[in-house]
Amino acid sequence: MALRVPDEEMISIETAALTMTFGRHSPNKLVGLNIEEKGAKFILPAEKKALESSRIQETSFVDTQVRILIQLYQAADDDRPKETSLFSFSS
Repeated sequence: MALRVPDEEMISIETAALTMTFGRHSPNKLVGLNIEEKGAKFILPAEKKALESSRIQETSFVDTQVRILIQLYQAADDDRPKETSLFSFSS
């Protein structure tokens, strides 16, 4: 991330059970930011006031990190593995 400039395309790293998506964003581009990966979606509030109290506007950029954990499990009546996604966001 150290070599990324704000608002470049996000990058993803994927393994069998985990997808991580990284981005660097200008504070003014965070309002309503939409991050989608592997069928999961995270959207920051569209209201500027919702982000003002977080002191984000005092920074030159914000790094975002989205982790999607894929849990594979076997259904009792089916021999195919099933998927569920657990989603988390950090900045």
